Amino acid sequence: MAPRGKGMRVRVRLLSLLPVWIVLTCALAASVATYLLSDRLVERTMMFKFADHAGNVRALVATRMHSYTDVLVSLQAFVRTNEPVSRQAFQSFYDGLNLSARYPGFQFVSFARYVPAAQLSAFVARQRGDPVLRGARIPFSVRPRGVRRAYYVITDIAPMSAHMASLGVDIGADPTRLLALEQARDSGVLFCSGSLSTPTEAGIALNLPVYRKAMPVDTVAERRLAYFGSVGAVVRVKDLMRGILDDMQLRKLHFRIYDAGPYQEGLRQRGVERLLFDSWSLLPADARLATDGHWLRQRMPLTFGGRLWIIDFSAQARALEGSDRYIPATVLGGGMLISALLAVLTYVLSHSRERAVALAGQMTRNLRKSELALAEAQRVAHLGSWRYDVSDGSFQYSDEMGRLLGRKSGAGAGVGTLDDLLNAIAPEHRTLLRARIDAALHDRQGFELACRYGVATGRAGWLSLIGRPPTASAPLVLHGTAMEVTQRKQAEQGYQLEHAIALKLGTAGVDDDIVTPVLEAICAGMRWDAAAFRPTHAGRTQGLLDGRFTAMPQLAQWLGRNPPVSDAAAHAPLPGPLWFNRRADLAQLPHAQWLAQAEVATMLSIPLRLESTLLGMVEFYSRQRLRTDRAALNMAGSMINQVEQYMRRRRAEQDLRYVATHDVLTGLPNRLLFNDTLQAVLAEAERDSQPFHLMFVDIDQFKQINDTLGHDAGDALLKSCAERLRGELAHARMLARLGGDEFIVVLAEQPGAPSLLDTLRAVQAVFAAPVMIDGVEMKVTVSIGVSTYPQHGTNASTLLKHADIAMYRAKERGRNNYQFYAQPMGASIEKAVSLESHLWHALANQELELHYQPRLSLRSGEISGVQALLRWHHPAHGMLLPRQFVPIAEKSGLIVPIGAWVLREACRQNAAWRKQGLPELRVAVNLSARQFSDNDLAQDVALALDEAGLPPTALGLELTETLMMQQPGQVSQVLSELKAKGVAISVDDFGTGYSSLGYLKRLPIDAVKIDSAFIKNIPRNQNDMQITASVITLAHGLHLSVVAEGVESEAQVAFLRAHDCDEIQGVYFSKPLPAGAMTRFLVCRENATPGLSSG
Repeated sequence: MAPRGKGMRVRVRLLSLLPVWIVLTCALAASVATYLLSDRLVERTMMFKFADHAGNVRALVATRMHSYTDVLVSLQAFVRTNEPVSRQAFQSFYDGLNLSARYPGFQFVSFARYVPAAQLSAFVARQRGDPVLRGARIPFSVRPRGVRRAYYVITDIAPMSAHMASLGVDIGADPTRLLALEQARDSGVLFCSGSLSTPTEAGIALNLPVYRKAMPVDTVAERRLAYFGSVGAVVRVKDLMRGILDDMQLRKLHFRIYDAGPYQEGLRQRGVERLLFDSWSLLPADARLATDGHWLRQRMPLTFGGRLWIIDFSAQARALEGSDRYIPATVLGGGMLISALLAVLTYVLSHSRERAVALAGQMTRNLRKSELALAEAQRVAHLGSWRYDVSDGSFQYSDEMGRLLGRKSGAGAGVGTLDDLLNAIAPEHRTLLRARIDAALHDRQGFELACRYGVATGRAGWLSLIGRPPTASAPLVLHGTAMEVTQRKQAEQGYQLEHAIALKLGTAGVDDDIVTPVLEAICAGMRWDAAAFRPTHAGRTQGLLDGRFTAMPQLAQWLGRNPPVSDAAAHAPLPGPLWFNRRADLAQLPHAQWLAQAEVATMLSIPLRLESTLLGMVEFYSRQRLRTDRAALNMAGSMINQVEQYMRRRRAEQDLRYVATHDVLTGLPNRLLFNDTLQAVLAEAERDSQPFHLMFVDIDQFKQINDTLGHDAGDALLKSCAERLRGELAHARMLARLGGDEFIVVLAEQPGAPSLLDTLRAVQAVFAAPVMIDGVEMKVTVSIGVSTYPQHGTNASTLLKHADIAMYRAKERGRNNYQFYAQPMGASIEKAVSLESHLWHALANQELELHYQPRLSLRSGEISGVQALLRWHHPAHGMLLPRQFVPIAEKSGLIVPIGAWVLREACRQNAAWRKQGLPELRVAVNLSARQFSDNDLAQDVALALDEAGLPPTALGLELTETLMMQQPGQVSQVLSELKAKGVAISVDDFGTGYSSLGYLKRLPIDAVKIDSAFIKNIPRNQNDMQITASVITLAHGLHLSVVAEGVESEAQVAFLRAHDCDEIQGVYFSKPLPAGAMTRFLVCRENATPGLSSG
């Protein structure tokens, strides 16, 4: 019996423990279920955080791309406004943008000109003529070679020093970039040509079309017609993305950006070849999170420049969960503890009621601790839970949910009605939330909704509400959560508002009102009742006007009485943004009475500055008392900073326009602005039938002053003359400098204004006083030509031409003169212009030739030399003498190559005579002042002698005494060098200039030639005879030979021989002969008896 009794006791004990096992199993199952529910809740919260972070990064990437786009918009406006753009101006504009510091992602910016195939050759020729390329010795060519319908050639690039090799590259040769260029041209918006490889990393190419000014661009056809190129940039994606997130955020959130191709093609399977950016490239390898563990992934599309980008986000759950990841473990641990306690309690209850009561109390306390732990977890995550039972209308909520609804923290869970939730929601979202709850109960489908809320305690913001309906068979009970997402929504609104304002400022014209649209955008995005901008005097000078905006029509009239900013406030060192929400503070403001009229309870005041200058005050008003919102302060301050940046950019553009339309030296309008103004004056004159005058003012002998005193003195003289003209011609329509020493005046006939003659005399009078330049006092005069509309022309080119002709006629009549245009002037000037035009081709067409006139020794009767005299066989005018075309050649500079040709031809002919066995003669060649100004004169002489194989003694050079006095230092140096080699030097036309005897003694000359003006009147004029005799005596006293020019009679020869003149030259002996005739003359003289005979 004993074994059987023992087994019975064991069974009884086991049966007594059965309730304990049942309670323990049920409790553990409930704990596990609670653990799984809380784990799912934490995971969902983590997913929301991940999605929120990903959305923020996507918005930051979009904002960064738009900021880079704004740079191209500025470059587009610059190129369109200043077409054609020089490479120096393009580089200066790039330097002014300071892209390397502000936008480090830019590798370079460029302008690619559209060149149709038919215009390629002319385009390449123009580019090769560019002085910048010639100076850098870069042979410009279009690359890659090939025949294409059109070319998109890079003509401007910055920074130029690093990318000059890209000049001439046809970016349209690549089909992908060609497609982007054509799409941008036809749409008028920015296009991206997709990923490309830069020398170090991945990049993207951006293109923005540039259309010609004043041409319509409403249709595709009009845009194609107006299109003349594209501004573009290559952007390094890694540098572009740098700074979007800090290192801590980069370690938590990993994202890659892929280029999925043109937007119309939709998403394509991504591959390694289309990867644009990997955020891990911004971190060192040891700072990246390990790749094991639970990873979250999400892909978001982003359209930019006509292409679709895919942003692939991933994050490690552990990095985002934070302290939330301990909630499930805490719940499970608490549940297991409760399960154990329940089991123990059941065991105790089965043995002792007293022990059961004690154990129940302990379990209650532990349960309370678990509830508190759950409530703390919800508080940390800003996550509240709620339950709505339709059957009895009860609305149960957690402690955190109660805090969000306005209950005091720590009050614990509560029970109320659904109205407790609806009343906390903002009116504009309340109806929508009610509709979502009804739909969830009726259709048994969940919902998610972000809405504004505000409670009596003053707490306000945004809630993300999630509702989960019951299953089909369960009672109508709706469970849900509420998470506060105020910071995320504020960030989203800030990004949207910044982008909207950036777009408004980026597309605003020079004269557009930028303040009112900005006020409207900020009021709409930040829920202010009204806003006003009160400009200072400095703001008004910058083109800023009073701005106002109100969302409440009843405040419009009140805003119209906007008080101005006081002078004291304009000069006071105002602080940054200020928030006023106390009546006492508002009452201290200068315009407190005005604010009180509108019952303003809150005001935000922000100063608008340009550098250190206060432009005005921006103020936002609300009739509600709003707590100081640091996020709103920062957001509004950021918006105003954008306006300040826009003002700086606009002032820089105005400076650029001023530089483009004004002369840098004098500050006067340049040719570009003058042409625009003249066209406007012509239109007004034609409309009103009113005459006006063009005055062409030219400084007399400016070139001589510039060459003698230097370019700095010339610039100082130009500035002084410009100031005098500006002061005297204040009534003129325009005073401009066209270049050099030429000024142009547009003078309209107006009542009360000085007459034209009075104005001309006033201009002459204003130059009567001497000008002091670098301590040198000089007398300056001007020559003025006048043309009148419509008598002298009805278009700009004709009026300018006739005024220029009249000015040249005034110079011909002497300095300090003015002339009105007359018809005969045109014929004379046109003939001179025609001669100059043909003279450029005379050398190439072999129209120039030399005639030679012999020189005879009076002592021996032999030919001592010949003088080379230039002639021109003009195709239309026949044989021209030097006096008819040499002055034109000197003025145009052609005298230098012509003089070099004369030297070579004279030496060549002399060498030919020597080879024929004729006597060794010296050929004399005349020199001009321009040849002395050229530093190659001595080299040209040496080259001519070397080519002909002649010794220096076979060549003589003749120069006038006026030339010697104009450039004594330079002339003396060159002549000494030539004289040392053996070249003979003579002074031509002696007696007609104003040379000093001291110069004659110091200069290395061999002979003087008496001008024919003194010889021709011998023996009829005693004065000329005395002068000639004196010159011979003087020259012999200085050990110089004397040659008499223009000898025509036997009496003259007798007089010259009697006074011991050395040589004669003139038609008495021989007129100037062509080379062939001169050869025959020399042969005859060689065979004849030496002596004098009339030629």
